[in-house]
Amino acid sequence: MMKTFIFLLLLSGLHSMLPAQTDSSVRNFRTEDISKMEMARYRDVTGPAGAQGAGSLASANFDVKYYRCVWEVDPGIRYIRGNVTTYFTTAAATDTIVFDLNNNMVVDSIKRNGQTIGFAVLPGHGLKINFGTQLPANKFDSVTVFYQGVPVIGGGFGIGAHSGVPLLWTLSEPYGSKDWWPCKNDPADKADSVDIILSNPSAYQAASIGVLLSESVSGGIKKSFWKHRYPVSSYLVAIAVSNYVISRDSVLVSGIQVPIIDYTYPEHQAVFDIQRPFTKSSMDLMGSRFGPYPFHKEKYGHTQWNVGGGMEHQTNSFINWPHASLIRHELAHQWFGDMVTCESWQDIWLNEGFATYSDFLHNDSAEFRNNLFNITNDIISVPGGSVFVYDTSSPNRIFDNRLTYHKGAYLAHMLRWKLGDSMFYRGMRTYLNDPLLKYGTARTADLQRNLEQVSGKNLTSFFQKWCLGEGYPSYQASWSQDAGNRFHIKIGQTSSHPSVAFFDMPVPIYIRGVGRDTVIVFDHLENNQSFLSTLDFAVDTVIIDPDRWILAGSKSAVKTGCAALVVGNHLLPVYEVEWTQSANGWVHLHVVQTNMGASPVAENIPFRILIKGVSKDTTIEIKNLRYAVRTWFSPGFEVKEVTGSGASCLMPLTYKIVAIPAPDLVNDVTVFPTPVVGDRFYVSLRAPAEKTAVLRLYNVHGQLLRSRTVDTPGRDELIPFNVSGLPRGVYILNVRGGKSLRYTRKIVI
Repeated sequence: MMKTFIFLLLLSGLHSMLPAQTDSSVRNFRTEDISKMEMARYRDVTGPAGAQGAGSLASANFDVKYYRCVWEVDPGIRYIRGNVTTYFTTAAATDTIVFDLNNNMVVDSIKRNGQTIGFAVLPGHGLKINFGTQLPANKFDSVTVFYQGVPVIGGGFGIGAHSGVPLLWTLSEPYGSKDWWPCKNDPADKADSVDIILSNPSAYQAASIGVLLSESVSGGIKKSFWKHRYPVSSYLVAIAVSNYVISRDSVLVSGIQVPIIDYTYPEHQAVFDIQRPFTKSSMDLMGSRFGPYPFHKEKYGHTQWNVGGGMEHQTNSFINWPHASLIRHELAHQWFGDMVTCESWQDIWLNEGFATYSDFLHNDSAEFRNNLFNITNDIISVPGGSVFVYDTSSPNRIFDNRLTYHKGAYLAHMLRWKLGDSMFYRGMRTYLNDPLLKYGTARTADLQRNLEQVSGKNLTSFFQKWCLGEGYPSYQASWSQDAGNRFHIKIGQTSSHPSVAFFDMPVPIYIRGVGRDTVIVFDHLENNQSFLSTLDFAVDTVIIDPDRWILAGSKSAVKTGCAALVVGNHLLPVYEVEWTQSANGWVHLHVVQTNMGASPVAENIPFRILIKGVSKDTTIEIKNLRYAVRTWFSPGFEVKEVTGSGASCLMPLTYKIVAIPAPDLVNDVTVFPTPVVGDRFYVSLRAPAEKTAVLRLYNVHGQLLRSRTVDTPGRDELIPFNVSGLPRGVYILNVRGGKSLRYTRKIVI
């Protein structure tokens, strides 16, 4: 019966065989073109069938442990027959479970413990299995589904040809697994292991994931047995069949010799052989950054197919041509996507963004900058769009090259910028080796948690704005420099999308003068924020983020004058200054900021007060004034005038200066209260002419009972003097300082 069925399919299905691609169609593409090819692939391959079958109907009441897949295929025929045994553990007491399986497949029977059990085909591509009895929670059990059929065109099962030779391949990401085998078509539920027993005409060679344990030929049929003993999501299970030639090599990884096995078309074997050393060196390089190759106990390699781009099937990436960037991209997926898999397609950027960026990292510096330039232009070609996938029903949105691949890669790049190389790579290794995630699944929050743990930085704002939000910033800066080389820059920002009003980021500013340059990183936390820095050279050029650490649209930096500099969103301070000079020569300044609503940036703008004499002057500079300060100093000359400096372009401050008459008395001492009330009295010392004063208290017999020394730097002092514990009576207070301060009086306690 099967032979008749296959014969009819041969007569009616030859039109679905694809023509061989020319070499030029797969050789000449740039690094950033990988994502465009793969997006086009998902659009063309999955098509309407993929969109109609988006999502998973599989029930959450069981956890897959192991798949045993037995399949019969012929690369010239769109047909599959076989059975899949699934071992699982129930998550709750139940008498039914639901698998994903395309309604195009015909289920012959389902068995449990050798007994046939009931089932029902559900609308929307589901297979409901009825146990006929209640299974308790945590029950370890298994069922075997016997099925056959013609996989839907535009689904996860394809046939084609190369050089006139038939070719069969599978592509299950994101929702194509169910198109050709019953499973849980959900990346969150990984089987602990899988066995694949594949039968095909003996003229052809099969390729799959894991280790090939055995091959045998009987009656014109070749049977191959594949074992994979790492956790795997259903979309990473794959088979391919054609007249493949096998090339074997190996690479030393963590002391283990890992087989490198390629399945290629005979006409292209030499090209793959030439590129194999590049695969090996890339594995070494990625291992040094992210840890050893995750599946080193089995193998890695490639299987050639006719589909654009590549697909990171676990231990066996399917690629159309051994282009260097494609090799690196799919290899990186073995860490980002296979070992740690996105738990939901909402977070597909964890797979594709990091694989894309990993490829960029291994380019030379010129190509790396060119990659950033090209993907920037792609990302900013549309003002909106988030990295996070809110609509997972559309494969086209899941694999949007602009957002998932390119903007996702730029998020990784900006995380590296925020954290620094050491913390970034350490954080990525911590993420990949997190016991909760390794060989499991992850969400974006898991990445954030690990990076915060390693760096000690709060990344909530970053992920909310760059991952969940839409758009990107454009920067506008105005700058100026005064005669003292004080460099001021005001950095403004506009967002391309209303979902994010402001992107807070550390912004690198390149500053250049004649024969001199520097880069200063300003922590840009608010729009139109101003910064002040003193340089040791005159500036002629300012460039915002020349190395493209930040995803941004336009970036402009314009030299400007004072008037333009102080306008904007900042309210600058208004100062009132009172000053007086005592007869002892000391100057007292009282500076008050009268407008409490001035912008905090004013704290960093120095206020300079010029103290002028007949032939001498000096300057007092006050910083971080908020909101009043008193200061005393001795200029060493008679002060005639006090003004604000006002000469600096960077200090367009408003101020009022008032001279307070100097006191007539010098070293004026007053004691109160007297008689003393309580356990202390106070000594008021106005306009002291000496730097120190010593207070001594004697009894009437001339015995010194207590003393206190105070500094008197030209300012008025109110000095408390403790008399607790002394008996009531008459005492003598003596105040002395240098040559000019002499004071004695009786004190009654």
